[in-house]
Amino acid sequence: MSRVNPFAPCCNKPRRLMLTLYPPNTCQQTEYITYVPPTSAAALTDLFGRCLPNLSFDNLQLTSVPGAAREQHCTASILLSPPPDPSYDHLHDGTIVEYPDDSYVENVNVTSPDKILTLLEPRIADVSFVLDNVTNGTLCEQLGIPSLDTDRTATFGHSLGGATAVDALLAEPRLRVGCNRDGGLWGDGITLINIRLYLLLTAGNHPAWNTSLAENWPYQTGRK
Repeated sequence: MSRVNPFAPCCNKPRRLMLTLYPPNTCQQTEYITYVPPTSAAALTDLFGRCLPNLSFDNLQLTSVPGAAREQHCTASILLSPPPDPSYDHLHDGTIVEYPDDSYVENVNVTSPDKILTLLEPRIADVSFVLDNVTNGTLCEQLGIPSLDTDRTATFGHSLGGATAVDALLAEPRLRVGCNRDGGLWGDGITLINIRLYLLLTAGNHPAWNTSLAENWPYQTGRK
């Protein structure tokens, strides 16, 4: 919370991130937990209910390991940055981000392609901010989570999260691998040359207004 939130309506409020950790564990016993808290469930059901009227986020559940030991694991770390709907959680560009204290923030409704960069730059900074903090042993101990080894870290994302993964790979030397799943490209990402390994995966009917992938294609020197 040491960064000012550029989308806060007033008062230079700090940027609060929600981070979910999925550490490997031995599943001797599992239990179901709700996928999202109530306010988020209502917002997402309303959003997706326009095209999926029978979908209810209230009924979605995840399997978890109760009382799982929070230990340091010698594994690679992967950062996921989803699209601007349910988010990882880049506040104000997701439909809603809800915190453990039941407070929440909604999106700023940026829909114009010309304004995407206003969302992308804070997302890239979020990646570096998370890497800084998950390696801070003192902070992690205060939060009750294991500190992570970021020597082998990958980042991937979908939609705007995919664009975030590509541009974060350019900006953050701690990232070794990236994957952009069905996301456009903006800024320096359009002329990205394979300085590090990354996967660009997109649908054949990617939105016609977004020509960035075609512009980027000649710069690709790896396997196509």
